[in-house]
Amino acid sequence: SMTGLQFSVNSLPEFMVEDTVIVDFKLDDRDRTKIQEKATVLRIQSRTVGLKFEDKGLIGKLGLYLIG
Repeated sequence: SMTGLQFSVNSLPEFMVEDTVIVDFKLDDRDRTKIQEKATVLRIQSRTVGLKFEDKGLIGKLGLYLIG
């Protein structure tokens, strides 16, 4: 999604709902493009975490990857 991200963690997360976090990962494109974005934790359900990106106009490299 261009507005958020959902992922699973190996152990219970140390952050809580409404915390602001920095998400840092690489795309699986040819260049292994690095993405680093601020996000707000929307939900934590067991070991699944849902985040909403703070930059609502996210159309940079991640946006291009998602629509490409």
